[in-house]
Amino acid sequence: MNILIVEDDMGLAELIKDIVEECGFKSASAQTAGEALKWLEENTLDLMILDYSLPDMSAKEFITVLQNREQSIPPFIVSTGQGDEHIAVEMMKLGAKDYLAKNRYFLEILPEVLKRVSKEIKNENNLKQAEEILRLSNLRNLAMISNISDVIGIIGGDGLMKYKSPNIEKWFGWQPQDLIGSDGFANVHPDDLERIQKDFFTLRENDNSSITAELRYKSKDGSFKPIELTATNLMNDPIIEGVLLNYHDITERKHAEDAIRYSEEKFKKTFTTSPDS
Repeated sequence: MNILIVEDDMGLAELIKDIVEECGFKSASAQTAGEALKWLEENTLDLMILDYSLPDMSAKEFITVLQNREQSIPPFIVSTGQGDEHIAVEMMKLGAKDYLAKNRYFLEILPEVLKRVSKEIKNENNLKQAEEILRLSNLRNLAMISNISDVIGIIGGDGLMKYKSPNIEKWFGWQPQDLIGSDGFANVHPDDLERIQKDFFTLRENDNSSITAELRYKSKDGSFKPIELTATNLMNDPIIEGVLLNYHDITERKHAEDAIRYSEEKFKKTFTTSPDS
């Protein structure tokens, strides 16, 4: 860790510096808030040991300057010779990791405080990194889902829609929020509804089972498109907790099938009515 000691008492600053380095940390020093502000503009650090009463401003004013500059405020410990409980509460509200009175025990307890605070900072940084990795992973997954042809959905055991992937807008016009919480069968064509509901209830009784079905699905403009749907029972999966759906528009395939069927029927009709037959 890199620690900045902001202390106008040079003798005390040297003693603090010795303790910091004995704890295995690197250190730098500033005697005034102005020096500390300049140092922060040019360097990064992990922790400040900040004297409450500096020659040019108080620690509260110093933190306020950083806030007004929209500058990143590093973790900090406040030290003071005043031992005022009101000041302690005030600085803790501003984000201080700890508040130490400069009494005869100050230098004795400082090493333990530094070790504890450094561990807290490390844990916080690890958590932030994990959250950032998760955020980027979610964004990447959303980007991938948005560019595939299959819409992904989750229906709960109660039949209500729990999730719809963002790409549903591209293929069917709906926004995910239009459908989440609604009846999962609301957009199924009435002529297909009984069959699909029967399949769903059968699927729900068998863990990890899957079905594939064709049906007509209503777009936001009211038109129905033929889709091919695969549903998998993942009720016991702690992440999904429902039936996982993926489906896609098969309009072009249906047109091609109709064209082939028409050609076959035409050929049969021509063949059976030919004088040579």
